[in-house]
Amino acid sequence: MAQWGRVVVVGLAMLVGLPGLAAAAQPLEVRIEAGVREVLVPQRPGIDGVLTVADGGIYVQCLARANAQRWRCEAAGFEGQSWLTHVLTPGRQDTLVARGFTPDHETGNFVRDLPRSLPPEDLAALLIGVLTDGYGVPRDEIEVYSDWLPARPCHLRLSADNVDGGALVTHHYGRESIRYASFSCRIVTHPNAMNYDDPKAPVPGAPTSGPVDLDARYGAAMAAQLLRLEGKPPGEDRYAIFGIGTGYVQCLADVKEQQMYCEAASDDAVGLPLARILTPARKAKLLAAGFEPPGQSMNYARMYPFRDYDPRAMAHALLGVLREGYGYEGAPELTLSTEHEVRDRPLLGTADPAK
Repeated sequence: MAQWGRVVVVGLAMLVGLPGLAAAAQPLEVRIEAGVREVLVPQRPGIDGVLTVADGGIYVQCLARANAQRWRCEAAGFEGQSWLTHVLTPGRQDTLVARGFTPDHETGNFVRDLPRSLPPEDLAALLIGVLTDGYGVPRDEIEVYSDWLPARPCHLRLSADNVDGGALVTHHYGRESIRYASFSCRIVTHPNAMNYDDPKAPVPGAPTSGPVDLDARYGAAMAAQLLRLEGKPPGEDRYAIFGIGTGYVQCLADVKEQQMYCEAASDDAVGLPLARILTPARKAKLLAAGFEPPGQSMNYARMYPFRDYDPRAMAHALLGVLREGYGYEGAPELTLSTEHEVRDRPLLGTADPAK
C-alpha cells in the first residue's frame, strides 16, 4: 500500500489530456517506458507532459515542456517534506548526486536536466534506480502516472505542509490537492511544519478538564467510523482522521489485504507544537503500541489485521494511542474528518456513520 500523510485527496477534473496509470500487470520498466513515450517524447503545442514515478510521497517527476529540448526531472527533497530526513541519509543523498541529481532550493527537490533524445529504457532505469537506491523504495510499490497539463511557466506545486510537498499537481493527486498548491515557481515552506525552532509557533494549551473515560465517550462513535471504512466498495476511497487539536490518528482500510492502515501524527508532520508533546518516553509508547517510526511515511504507522481487531477493539487501541502517546485526557473534544468533509468537526456530533 502506498504511504499516506495528513492530506488525503481524490479525483481531479481540471487537468487536460489523458492522465492514467499504466497497467499494473506489466513489468515496471515497461510501464515507465510507455509513460515516457506517451507524455515526454511527443511535443504538443500549448501542452506540457509530466511523468510521475512514485511510492506515496516519495516521487520522481519528469516535465517535458512543449518546445524544450530537455526534460526536467525532480526527486522529492527536504524543503517539501521534512520527514525525508529519515529516508535521505547522507549515503542516499550521495547516491542521488552520483546519478546526476543536485539540490535545488527553488523547488525544494533534487533536480536533473536530461536530453529529450534519451532512450526511454535508459530513463526508466535511471528513475527506478533513484527510487530504489536513493530512497530505499521497494520495486513492487512503485506506481507510474502519465499526465498532460496546460503549458505555463510555473505549474501548480503542492506546498510543504503535506506528504507530497514540492510535487507538481497531476491527476492522481486529486481535486482536493488544489487547495494545498500554488502556481509559484518557488516552494513556500510551512513554518510550523518545517522549522522546529520557530518562536511564533503556537504552544498547546493545557487540558481544560480532568481525564475522562475515552472508551466510554468515544469508543462507539470511532468504531462506527472504522466499520464504515471496512465496508468500502472496491475502487472507492474512504478515510477517517481523529484529531485532538495538535495531534491525530488516521486510518484507511485495505480491504483486499483485510487490514486497516493507520498513522499516528509525528512532529515531522505537525511541527513544534507536537514536538513539545511527543517526548522520547511518549514516542517509545507509540513504538510499544506496534507503530513503525517515521521513515517511508512521515508519521508513525502500523497495520491492524481484521482477523485480530474488530472495529471496537481497534477503536480501543487507537484511543489508547492518543492517551499514552499524546497525553490526551479528553480535552479538547475529539474531532473527525473524512473523505466527505475535510473540516474537523466533533466526532460525537456525527450522527450519520456514512459521513
